[in-house]
Amino acid sequence: MGSAAFPGAGLADSDYGGALTAFFDHGILVVEDVETPGPHESWDPDTERLHLDADSLYVLVRASVDGPVRVDVFHDEAPPEFTEGLALKLEGVLETPSAAVTVHDFDDSADLRVEVFSRAQDLKVFVGEGKWPDRVVIVLTAR
Repeated sequence: MGSAAFPGAGLADSDYGGALTAFFDHGILVVEDVETPGPHESWDPDTERLHLDADSLYVLVRASVDGPVRVDVFHDEAPPEFTEGLALKLEGVLETPSAAVTVHDFDDSADLRVEVFSRAQDLKVFVGEGKWPDRVVIVLTAR
Protein backbone atom coordinates (compact mmCIF):
# COMPACT_ATOMS: atom_id res chain seq x y z
CA MET A 1 0.00 0.00 0.00
CA GLY A 2 2.94 2.40 -0.02
CA SER A 3 5.16 4.10 2.50
CA ALA A 4 4.93 3.94 6.27
CA ALA A 5 3.61 7.54 6.20
CA PHE A 6 0.49 6.38 4.36
CA PRO A 7 -2.43 6.32 6.84
CA GLY A 8 -3.35 2.71 5.98
CA ALA A 9 0.22 1.39 6.23
CA GLY A 10 0.48 -1.60 8.51
CA LEU A 11 -3.19 -2.57 8.27
CA ALA A 12 -3.92 -6.06 6.99
CA ASP A 13 -5.59 -6.38 3.58
CA SER A 14 -8.41 -8.23 5.33
CA ASP A 15 -9.09 -5.03 7.32
CA TYR A 16 -8.24 -2.26 4.85
CA GLY A 17 -9.83 -2.23 1.41
CA GLY A 18 -7.91 0.82 0.21
CA ALA A 19 -8.12 4.56 -0.26
CA LEU A 20 -8.25 7.24 -2.87
CA THR A 21 -7.89 10.98 -2.85
CA ALA A 22 -9.49 12.57 -5.88
CA PHE A 23 -11.23 15.58 -7.36
CA PHE A 24 -14.93 14.85 -7.91
CA ASP A 25 -16.05 17.03 -10.82
CA HIS A 26 -19.75 16.47 -10.17
CA GLY A 27 -19.44 16.28 -6.36
CA ILE A 28 -20.84 12.74 -6.26
CA LEU A 29 -18.98 9.75 -4.87
CA VAL A 30 -20.28 6.42 -6.19
CA VAL A 31 -19.80 3.05 -4.47
CA GLU A 32 -21.29 0.16 -6.42
CA ASP A 33 -21.01 -3.46 -7.38
CA VAL A 34 -18.60 -3.69 -10.31
CA GLU A 35 -21.12 -5.42 -12.57
CA THR A 36 -24.56 -4.16 -11.52
CA PRO A 37 -24.71 -0.39 -10.99
CA GLY A 38 -27.92 0.93 -9.44
CA PRO A 39 -30.15 3.40 -11.31
CA HIS A 40 -30.97 5.71 -8.33
CA GLU A 41 -34.25 6.71 -10.00
CA SER A 42 -35.81 7.81 -6.70
CA TRP A 43 -32.86 9.93 -5.54
CA ASP A 44 -33.43 13.63 -4.96
CA PRO A 45 -30.02 15.28 -4.36
CA ASP A 46 -31.74 18.43 -3.07
CA THR A 47 -33.12 16.52 -0.07
CA GLU A 48 -30.79 13.50 0.34
CA ARG A 49 -27.02 13.85 0.88
CA LEU A 50 -26.64 10.05 0.63
CA HIS A 51 -28.71 7.57 -1.35
CA LEU A 52 -28.52 3.78 -1.16
CA ASP A 53 -29.95 1.74 -4.01
CA ALA A 54 -29.78 -2.06 -3.76
CA ASP A 55 -26.24 -2.39 -5.12
CA SER A 56 -25.10 1.22 -5.33
CA LEU A 57 -24.48 4.19 -3.04
CA TYR A 58 -24.26 7.89 -3.92
CA VAL A 59 -22.68 10.38 -1.51
CA LEU A 60 -22.63 14.12 -2.18
CA VAL A 61 -19.09 15.39 -1.56
CA ARG A 62 -16.94 18.44 -2.19
CA ALA A 63 -16.83 19.37 -5.88
CA SER A 64 -13.45 19.47 -7.61
CA VAL A 65 -13.35 23.29 -7.72
CA ASP A 66 -13.23 23.27 -3.90
CA GLY A 67 -10.49 20.65 -3.55
CA PRO A 68 -9.94 16.90 -3.25
CA VAL A 69 -11.92 14.32 -1.28
CA ARG A 70 -10.29 11.50 0.69
CA VAL A 71 -12.13 8.14 0.75
CA ASP A 72 -11.09 5.13 2.85
CA VAL A 73 -12.70 1.69 2.61
CA PHE A 74 -12.56 -0.86 5.41
CA HIS A 75 -13.75 -4.42 5.95
CA ASP A 76 -15.57 -5.00 9.27
CA GLU A 77 -14.44 -1.94 11.25
CA ALA A 78 -12.58 1.33 10.76
CA PRO A 79 -9.88 2.22 13.30
CA PRO A 80 -10.94 5.20 15.44
CA GLU A 81 -8.23 7.45 14.01
CA PHE A 82 -9.92 7.20 10.60
CA THR A 83 -13.40 8.13 11.82
CA GLU A 84 -12.40 10.81 14.33
CA GLY A 85 -14.24 14.01 13.46
CA LEU A 86 -16.59 12.17 11.07
CA ALA A 87 -20.27 11.40 11.65
CA LEU A 88 -22.03 8.11 10.93
CA LYS A 89 -24.62 9.16 8.34
CA LEU A 90 -25.89 5.89 6.87
CA GLU A 91 -26.25 2.23 7.77
CA GLY A 92 -27.73 -0.31 5.41
CA VAL A 93 -27.08 -3.29 3.17
CA LEU A 94 -25.19 -3.13 -0.12
CA GLU A 95 -25.72 -6.03 -2.49
CA THR A 96 -22.46 -7.18 -4.07
CA PRO A 97 -23.27 -10.11 -6.40
CA SER A 98 -19.86 -9.98 -8.09
CA ALA A 99 -18.03 -9.86 -4.69
CA ALA A 100 -16.29 -6.62 -5.67
CA VAL A 101 -17.17 -2.94 -5.51
CA THR A 102 -15.79 0.09 -7.24
CA VAL A 103 -15.45 3.49 -5.60
CA HIS A 104 -15.43 6.21 -8.24
CA ASP A 105 -16.77 9.49 -9.59
CA PHE A 106 -19.19 9.86 -12.51
CA ASP A 107 -16.38 10.44 -15.00
CA ASP A 108 -14.38 7.43 -13.79
CA SER A 109 -11.35 9.67 -13.43
CA ALA A 110 -10.99 8.30 -9.90
CA ASP A 111 -11.49 4.59 -9.39
CA LEU A 112 -10.73 2.13 -6.61
CA ARG A 113 -11.71 -1.54 -6.86
CA VAL A 114 -12.24 -3.38 -3.57
CA GLU A 115 -12.77 -7.12 -3.28
CA VAL A 116 -15.36 -8.07 -0.65
CA PHE A 117 -15.94 -11.31 1.21
CA SER A 118 -19.57 -12.10 0.40
CA ARG A 119 -22.37 -11.20 -1.98
CA ALA A 120 -23.99 -8.78 0.50
CA GLN A 121 -22.38 -6.25 2.83
CA ASP A 122 -23.55 -4.46 5.92
CA LEU A 123 -22.65 -0.88 5.08
CA LYS A 124 -21.69 2.07 7.26
CA VAL A 125 -20.86 5.49 5.84
CA PHE A 126 -19.02 8.13 7.86
CA VAL A 127 -18.66 11.63 6.42
CA GLY A 128 -16.92 14.84 7.38
CA GLU A 129 -18.59 17.96 8.67
CA GLY A 130 -20.50 20.39 6.49
CA LYS A 131 -22.72 20.20 3.47
CA TRP A 132 -19.88 19.21 1.12
CA PRO A 133 -17.59 16.79 3.01
CA ASP A 134 -13.97 16.25 2.03
CA ARG A 135 -13.63 12.97 3.97
CA VAL A 136 -15.64 9.75 3.64
CA VAL A 137 -15.07 6.39 5.31
CA ILE A 138 -16.93 3.36 3.96
CA VAL A 139 -17.15 0.20 6.08
CA LEU A 140 -18.25 -3.02 4.37
CA THR A 141 -18.90 -6.04 6.57
CA ALA A 142 -19.66 -9.42 4.98
CA ARG A 143 -23.13 -10.73 5.86
